[in-house]
Amino acid sequence: MINLHNFRKFDLNVIPIFLATYKHSSIKKAAQELDTSPSNVTQSINKLRKHFNDPLFVRVGQGIEPTVFCAQLHSALLASFSDLYGSVFSEDAREEIVIYSPDAPMLDFINKYSEAPDTDSLPKITHISAVVDANMATELFSFRKADIIITHEKMFSPGVISHKLYKMRGFIAYSSQHPQKAALTDLKNNTQVLLETPWVTINNNSHSYFQSIRKNNPVIADIIKHRKKVVFESNVHNLNLFFIEKNNAIGFISEILYENMSESSRQKISLLPGPELEIDIYINYRSSEANLLKVIDIFKGALK
Repeated sequence: MINLHNFRKFDLNVIPIFLATYKHSSIKKAAQELDTSPSNVTQSINKLRKHFNDPLFVRVGQGIEPTVFCAQLHSALLASFSDLYGSVFSEDAREEIVIYSPDAPMLDFINKYSEAPDTDSLPKITHISAVVDANMATELFSFRKADIIITHEKMFSPGVISHKLYKMRGFIAYSSQHPQKAALTDLKNNTQVLLETPWVTINNNSHSYFQSIRKNNPVIADIIKHRKKVVFESNVHNLNLFFIEKNNAIGFISEILYENMSESSRQKISLLPGPELEIDIYINYRSSEANLLKVIDIFKGALK
């Protein structure tokens, strides 16, 4: 049973300060995020040091690093504080649902949304285009910056529900007027051409993206590993395609994106018949709020 008298004596305001300090490994950056002074952050950390009889953070070079106990404390507080935050600031009153996702799964969602019943009752949906790994997703959920996150790997984090949606198919795309079209489409002998031709790629730092490729497509993974040159990268898929069309480069395009292109745009881009790309797509969320679950069902194609 909780001892409310002891709990009353504990200053709960130090918890978000502790979490921000751990997140940034910096007193100054924690103060900036929370709009407070570095001295206030230091005072709060000192309170926790005294309470737990542990230094929590030790100086290493120009920064600070957590102790073993600090890392364990962070893991325990992260889930508990997130649940407390959700209870205090009711999600039922939220006016938007924030989704972090690559573009292609969102195109699939939009198609399903157009066929789903009673979408007028849903709040505004805000999409942030990003390739997110599990560590970044955990941080986004912890600070309530996202309601739904699409990843290329299953999450194993307290309070996070993670489901595999599907494997997303993709192809190597090139300009229909590419001067080496014959060599590219010679599937028995085109490996060297694929390695030497300039590449366009998605701008991301997610190891899970490449892990998914290695798991599902070892041939493609080997080409990516040994290709000679990447000349352009962007999170914006249409810019990547425009670059491919105009500069005789090659790159990946998802089947979902290709299916949603206009006929005139498709005529400018050709797809190699092989090797195909497959990438795992997972949906991750924490809340069981009704509107959020309805959006998740749309992602799953459960509402018709």
